[in-house]
Formats: sequence, C-alpha cells, structure tokens
Amino acid sequence: MKQNILVIDRDEEVFEHIRDAFENEVISVRHVYTAEEGLFRMRMKNYSLIVMDVALSEQSGRAIITAMPNHKAPMSLEAR
Repeated sequence: MKQNILVIDRDEEVFEHIRDAFENEVISVRHVYTAEEGLFRMRMKNYSLIVMDVALSEQSGRAIITAMPNHKAPMSLEAR
C-alpha cells in the first residue's frame, strides 16, 4: 500500500526538497500552495504525513490542524 505525504507550502523549493528526500516506489508526495487546497485534499485522502508552513498567508498552520478531518492530536514541530 502506497503511503502519502501532503506538503502545504507556497515555496516550490521546499516541496522539491521534501519530494526528493521521500518520494519512491511506496511513497507519494503531493504539493498544494494554500490552506484551502490542503484541507480539500485531506478530506479526499488520508495522508501518513502532512508538512506545512505554519505561517501560511491566508490561514495559520495551527488553524489548519484544528480544522483537519479526523483530527487526532498530531505531532507538531516548528522551526524558526
């Protein structure tokens, strides 16, 4: 079964680094640019890992976590 990673970030370079590090025959990495797109994707598919910019312009990463379908106390790591 293929594992899925979702990257929510405006920066294409961030996505490319994550994709290059993780994507292979059993891991698929999907990229979206906005919180709205990310929430839509989360409703359509279950992701093993979601990586997001906590400072998205239209909605904070923390707000997205609480709006996630099937919200189950995710691990949150922040880098400054």
